[in-house]
Amino acid sequence: MKIFKKHKKLLIFLLLLGVFLFLNKISKDETIRIFRNGKYTVGTVTDYFLASGSVISPVTSQPMSPPRIKYSFTVDGKEYITTYDALTSKVPFDEVSTGSKYLVIYLPENPKKSRMLFNYPIKDSADFKRCVKMFEMTRAK
Repeated sequence: MKIFKKHKKLLIFLLLLGVFLFLNKISKDETIRIFRNGKYTVGTVTDYFLASGSVISPVTSQPMSPPRIKYSFTVDGKEYITTYDALTSKVPFDEVSTGSKYLVIYLPENPKKSRMLFNYPIKDSADFKRCVKMFEMTRAK
């Protein structure tokens, strides 16, 4: 018990670090599964949250919140709304305009599991076909 009291902060830090790394691994595995097995649609940015806060330092203890994206898309007539942050998958650190459209890749068995692909902006159906073809070429590698 003395060891626990003496090193309480260190043990809590290590436990939180372990939980963070575990959840990060699960998120990366999910992203890989989506990229390998996903289908495509067009998503619309409904909200974008810039990174906020500051890096933890001896001067401040406020953690930085990574940028987050909220978007909607439709699969088989059903609308889905998804939110994730830059710890889950890539989210630009530059502001993304609400209403912008991008290629979305999703799991057909669970469309809520999706990722917005910011390298593939969509303006029309020709863009959609072109972007799918381009992404398929990168996925094949």
